[in-house]
Amino acid sequence: LQEGNHQSAALIFERLAGLQPDNSAIRDLRVRALSLGGNDSELVYRFADEAAGPRASAYLLVSIARAYERLGRPDLAA
Repeated sequence: LQEGNHQSAALIFERLAGLQPDNSAIRDLRVRALSLGGNDSELVYRFADEAAGPRASAYLLVSIARAYERLGRPDLAA
């Protein structure tokens, strides 16, 4: 992620999330990698339902809202 290879980082974080599905730090790093890589559609697809839930972090909520805005859906961002 630090080297700027966002797609590769997202894949690594996806594998780690499979091993530790309740690890919110891994989830947030995966969200960051997808966002920095410009993969807004995948970000929304994978995390919008979780963002709508009661355990969503503020970081996840903001990331999903920004992704919706970049996708031209400010109504869903709100």
